[in-house]
Amino acid sequence: MYQSVWLKCSIYKDRVIVNMVHDFNPYDFFKHFNHEAQQTYREKLVKTLEQIDDELFQYIRKANPLYKPKGYKKRYLISIFGQIKLKLHRYKYWDNEFYNSKKDTYGKWRYKILFYDHIKLKKYQRLTHDLRLTILNMIGDGLRHKDILLAFPKAHLTTQTISNVIKRENISEFINYNSVNKVDVLETGNRIYIALDDTFLKAINEKKKCNKYRIRSLTTYTGHIKSDSSKKFLENKKVFYKMVKLGQGINTSEFMNEILEHINRFYIINNDTKLIVGGDGANWIYEISNLLNADYVLDKFHALRFTKSLLSSRTLAYHKLHYKIIRYLYSTGQVDKLLDLLVSYKKNDLITNKNKIPKVINYLKRNKAGIEIYKEKWCLGVCAEGQISHNIKQVLGYGAKIVNVKVLQNMLDLRFAKINGFDPITELKNYEMTIVSEQDHFNKTSRWILPEYSINPYEVVGKPNYGSIPIVQSGSKAGLTGKAITELAYA
Repeated sequence: MYQSVWLKCSIYKDRVIVNMVHDFNPYDFFKHFNHEAQQTYREKLVKTLEQIDDELFQYIRKANPLYKPKGYKKRYLISIFGQIKLKLHRYKYWDNEFYNSKKDTYGKWRYKILFYDHIKLKKYQRLTHDLRLTILNMIGDGLRHKDILLAFPKAHLTTQTISNVIKRENISEFINYNSVNKVDVLETGNRIYIALDDTFLKAINEKKKCNKYRIRSLTTYTGHIKSDSSKKFLENKKVFYKMVKLGQGINTSEFMNEILEHINRFYIINNDTKLIVGGDGANWIYEISNLLNADYVLDKFHALRFTKSLLSSRTLAYHKLHYKIIRYLYSTGQVDKLLDLLVSYKKNDLITNKNKIPKVINYLKRNKAGIEIYKEKWCLGVCAEGQISHNIKQVLGYGAKIVNVKVLQNMLDLRFAKINGFDPITELKNYEMTIVSEQDHFNKTSRWILPEYSINPYEVVGKPNYGSIPIVQSGSKAGLTGKAITELAYA
């Protein structure tokens, strides 16, 4: 009995696994099974696509003899399960629009693979539609180029291929702001928290020159919510960014108007809605809080980092104790006691960085109102620095990475649209399907069909050596424009 099971469960051909019962190796089993499944998928996909090409060949041969078959061409496509090799029909046609400046004549024989038009691949596109849209979706989810490469090991993608896929689209055009479900802030405490910050990234422009860009980040939310793991998340979080070349200023009043537009797009506010602006203490953030008549909150991360430069919490226990005291004074908004503590450091021999004490004191005095606000129960702190990390830097991956400026903009548009609840990939797909429908109608009614012969002088008779690209079908129902084009093309 075991012998029969052994025979039934063995993988013959030239596989390593020979005994599924006694010598079963789960690691090799799944590895070879996945390889076999991917190979089967590729073979089935090749067979199906070549069958479609054969059916298209039979259709074109009867419908339009101006496309003359000219052998086969081997072409490659990249699918989710790897690269496939196709043997496709090639066609020859006369292009009357080509101008030969040397001979001062028009016309040239050209070659084309109509199968690419049939499956709606763009010029130079070798990735299947599902793989291309999946890459864009993964970028929107915050995955890096390296994560995508690891997700499709059989596709043999490169970081440049992924960048080219992103660069070809214009994501901002497919963000449908009409599909927004606004949040009524009365149901969440009638408060909107606004976190502002700047970050700087390098990108390559169209002239292949590396420039530095300022990215101004805006994050709005209505509070905190706790998950099952007691981890806090931002409630009703919405994001926005503005990118300019370093050296170009961002007008504070104009950016304040963009903040109000952003708030009105996603939230239902009223006259009693309270705005809380948080940031790292930059002058433009404080100015925006005044223009919005909002409460200002200083980002504790920046304040603690600045104050911590006076201490060496990794060496002396005294410094570690004072760092905990400083954190407590920040969290409770006790600015006066904090300033008194810093003044006492001037006579403390254990403090080595005494030259920085005046700068820290001036920083705290300038942002005194932003620290005192921590006394309020509704004060949730500021998460601007964390949002810069999660929403912008994570997209590229931490470290020195430089991409094309259009690639960077599209990546940020995808990421921010996904956070805001939009689905630009579906909008892009619907738009492409509309173009596909129009092109299908054009191919079936004009491009791939040669009208039947008749006594009408405007009907195409079909001279393979003359005429323009066979894309015009005219006749008794074509109208004056179609007749004029036909007369010019087949004169």
